[in-house]
Amino acid sequence: MSRQGLVLCAIWAWSSSAAAQSVTIWLDGVVPEPELLQKADKLTGGGLHLAHVDLAFPPTPLTADDAARYDALRAAVADGRSRWDAFDVELPIATKLEGALSVIDVIRDDRDRDDLINARIFQGAAASKAFEPREFLDDERAAPFREELPGVAVNRPWLFAMMLAPDRVFTKADLGDGPVFSQLEHYQQLIGDLAPGAIDLSGIPQGATVVVDGVALDPDATRVDVRPGEHYVHLLRNGRVSGRMHLNVAPGVTEKVPLGVDALAVEQARVRVISGATTGFPKELKEALDDVMAQYPGPVFVAAVDTAHNDRITVLPYARNAQIIPPRAVTMVVSGELGAGFIRSSLFANSIGTPINAGAIDAGFQLELGVYNAVLLAGSDLAITPSHTTRHAAPGGQQNLNTPVLIAPYGGLGAYVLRPNKEHVTVLIAGTYGWDHPAHMTIGGRLALGIPLNDHAWFRLDAGIKGASAPMGDWKTWLNDAEAPLSVKLARMGFASRF
Repeated sequence: MSRQGLVLCAIWAWSSSAAAQSVTIWLDGVVPEPELLQKADKLTGGGLHLAHVDLAFPPTPLTADDAARYDALRAAVADGRSRWDAFDVELPIATKLEGALSVIDVIRDDRDRDDLINARIFQGAAASKAFEPREFLDDERAAPFREELPGVAVNRPWLFAMMLAPDRVFTKADLGDGPVFSQLEHYQQLIGDLAPGAIDLSGIPQGATVVVDGVALDPDATRVDVRPGEHYVHLLRNGRVSGRMHLNVAPGVTEKVPLGVDALAVEQARVRVISGATTGFPKELKEALDDVMAQYPGPVFVAAVDTAHNDRITVLPYARNAQIIPPRAVTMVVSGELGAGFIRSSLFANSIGTPINAGAIDAGFQLELGVYNAVLLAGSDLAITPSHTTRHAAPGGQQNLNTPVLIAPYGGLGAYVLRPNKEHVTVLIAGTYGWDHPAHMTIGGRLALGIPLNDHAWFRLDAGIKGASAPMGDWKTWLNDAEAPLSVKLARMGFASRF
């Protein structure tokens, strides 16, 4: 698998919108848990997350080029057959077919596999006819068509054809040339007696389907037995072809689907990142990361989780003008909510000096100015008590008034347990001091929970209590020195937005 192919995954399925999207590459084998990703997103602004196991199997979707390569292969076979009876054409035919075969790196369906089998059988016949038996073993020109197996050298095209069709018995009709058919029969017997090999699938990313020689394997398969020879392997991830490769399996040998970047190299780089450095990476990993920079237009970060220190994460800029976002010192949030409450007061018109509990429709508006975790807030509550009115009058002997609408402007200080500076749950605890119409200066407390809708808006749940033991001075005189305490409990829901 070529190095250049390793990191095309940086353009993933998100490539159409990649221009403004960052990519963070985790040097931990797998992408970490969501809560750690949220911490990383605070530093990078959010984006695509990859692990080195993803880099090893880049998405390489089927394109028109794949169809064109098979068209060219069929044309090369047809051209070779049309010239078969000419003098001394076998080696040029075999060489031309090798050029057409070498660029094919995926088997899409049964037709593709049949085309490859037919081309290999024909190529093997051309190579066999181009050289005498002794020349085939010794001539340097025959090297591209010769496969060295333990104790024997075989016709490589025929080996690969039989590898693709392990249960097929080839006949003279398949070969198209009677004089060399005895050699094909000999190879078929020889190759059939070779010990099978196997492909180890244990390094495949979870959720991927492995396709070997055009046949999709069971998703739970951890290995597959195969005939010796060169096999076409790719993965299907989210319906996309990924990680195309040729895997040459020797008799009796188990070949593991290779990772593009060695795990030891990744671990060495991970240690460097945890220490705060992006230099001194092993060459193969640095080349892979450089390819990300070349293939992916957004900012590129490298990151690692330090499991020895309570899963502390380190995220460092790597390329494409990547910059760590400094913590947002100041946040400003506005919220609006609607809910219900209970008011206990002796100022209701029918209380006759006895406190009454009244249900209320409760609404509120609040502005929060946060500096790191400290919060300065101001707002107003509005309570409507449909079944009760509050009696009040301004000091000075004016006529008593009654109203079910009670306004309560307030200010306060608080703290964000979880700050609203990114898309995550937020928590605010605050104390308040304000005026509750018509006669009380109240002290209270609020607890607000925000559930993220996006990175700057939250669905909000708010609960609070407030109260006063007595009305303000002039009001107490008007009430004939009655204590007239007030208590309010409220619960609301609504929305909050940062700007």
